Amino acid sequence: MDKLKNALRNLNFGTDSKKIEVEAPSLEKAISEACKRLKATLDEIDYEIVQYGTKGFGGIGNKNYKILAYKRPVSEIIETLSEVTEDFEKEEEVLPPPTDGYFAIIKSRNGLLFKVVPPQKNGRPVKLKDVELALKNKQIDKYNVNLVRQEVIKQSGQYIVIGHYEGIEENSATVQVNIGINEMTATATLFPPKAGGFELTPEEILSEIQAQGVSYGILEDVVTRMADEKIEYKEIVVARAKQPVHGKDAEIKMYFEPNAEKTIYKSIAEDKFDFKNIVKNIQNVLKGDLICEKIPATPGEDGYTVTGKLLPAKKGVDRQILAGPNTELSPDGKFLRATVDGHVVKKAGKIGVEPVKHINGDVGIKTGNITFVGSVVVHGSVLDGFSVKAKGNIEIRGNVGKCEIISDNDIYVAQGINGHYEALISAEGSVFSKFIENAKVFAGSSVIVDDHIYHCEVNANDAIVCFGHRAQIGGGTIRAANEVNTRNLGTVSYSETIVEVGIPPKLRIELQEFMMQKKKTENAIDDLKRDITTLTSQRKLKKNWNNEKEELLKNKVEVLAQQEEILKNSLEGIEEINKKLASINLNPKVAVKNKIYAGVKIFFKYGVEPYEITYEQNSCTIRFVNNEI
Repeated sequence: MDKLKNALRNLNFGTDSKKIEVEAPSLEKAISEACKRLKATLDEIDYEIVQYGTKGFGGIGNKNYKILAYKRPVSEIIETLSEVTEDFEKEEEVLPPPTDGYFAIIKSRNGLLFKVVPPQKNGRPVKLKDVELALKNKQIDKYNVNLVRQEVIKQSGQYIVIGHYEGIEENSATVQVNIGINEMTATATLFPPKAGGFELTPEEILSEIQAQGVSYGILEDVVTRMADEKIEYKEIVVARAKQPVHGKDAEIKMYFEPNAEKTIYKSIAEDKFDFKNIVKNIQNVLKGDLICEKIPATPGEDGYTVTGKLLPAKKGVDRQILAGPNTELSPDGKFLRATVDGHVVKKAGKIGVEPVKHINGDVGIKTGNITFVGSVVVHGSVLDGFSVKAKGNIEIRGNVGKCEIISDNDIYVAQGINGHYEALISAEGSVFSKFIENAKVFAGSSVIVDDHIYHCEVNANDAIVCFGHRAQIGGGTIRAANEVNTRNLGTVSYSETIVEVGIPPKLRIELQEFMMQKKKTENAIDDLKRDITTLTSQRKLKKNWNNEKEELLKNKVEVLAQQEEILKNSLEGIEEINKKLASINLNPKVAVKNKIYAGVKIFFKYGVEPYEITYEQNSCTIRFVNNEI
């Protein structure tokens, strides 16, 4: 609170703050009078002491306190509060607990009160001589010595009456209570009694706090110590609100991870990429296995202000397990189990299990082409000229040649792909391979490669990552919507390597096709219009005009109409793609950890000149920000 008060006092309020001069016999009365005149609470004003009061002798030479007081602007109080709230909230223990034993003496309306509090752990206990000295200093000589001695021995921590005290009521101690902004805290400031006045007991301070409307979160230990230790002229937090604890959203705890990319990206970030573990970690389940569990949302716990107002907690958001094929959801919706052996997959938010077909050996003449509604595991290779198509994952433990591999989910190739410029690898999910050479690859998500990608056309709707210890992408065309990430990019022989990021490959290809079609159609329309103009002129002149030319003119007019319709469709297609691109929020980049070679051309946006690498460079990241590379 002192930090908060000092921060507020250091505010520069300018000349607009109205200052008033207040004079009174005591500082307490001066401050109280200032609060009344400024119509503000103690924590809403600040003051400067212009003159300190003194007591004369026999009524001669008395001098009052004089202060200059002013009201703080509320906006600045709130601003300052927001700046220091974090530190303020850390000051949970306003008064650090004592470790040594201590005693307290109060000159109360109920008499002389005395108590001894025992020490904590290795603290020192109260000694009788210290108590006797304190009583002497307070000019208390009439008290029950036996009761004092008994309490020093007993250390009950409870007040006992050890004597009579006749005080002057109007000179008694007072306490001022303030409720903070938003009623999150309440503070109390204790003002001492004047000569002969009564001191306040903990119960009297507590009663005044409650009388001011504070009903929740009262720190009774703090109140007791204010009275025990006579902590005066200091604003102490005596009540603290309880913040609401908002409920946690429901969670789906997976026991089998359907998305291998999560662990892969984590290993790349930690520079621990190990392709050998990718296929090993494919999530297989057996019938009856628990796939996932729902951790229910929690309701939260309401809070209360210091005046007892409810601070409602937000309930956690519920989530449901969406059961996919070949799974069974428990009646309470909490547990999902597999009903068949297979691979765990997640499609359109649903968690399911794809049945698995095992090929014990190569896919070749003995097996023929493979087409399956679930997942396929090939324990050998896929030989040239053969294909594997599956609704689920395709896992190939060997290598892939001049083949067609098509999956509605992920494709894993343990040994690598050498497509001899004829292989087609297409996955709705991601493609994982040891290496890829001379192949055309499409991935609805990402392409993850360990060793190298050479002379390929690779398209990924998310990222292309090549991050083994010797990883390199060189030659061909590499397209990714978000990111291309590799150790080395390009080749030492400066082979042309085209990298396109920032546009989903499918949209980029469609846009290129529409643009090519537009250009081709515009040229055709120009030629047709020129021919039609020539033929029309000949018909008007009737020069060498015949039925054959009439038919030719008619045909060209029809073809022109067709071409204009094609041009219209192309323009509409271009406009539609541009709308889609405008709605996509991407942060494309090309990241190279080791070297990038000359011959690399990086395209970020269609129609924008590429960024060409003309000399070998070391580790770099290339981005497209605010239409600039």
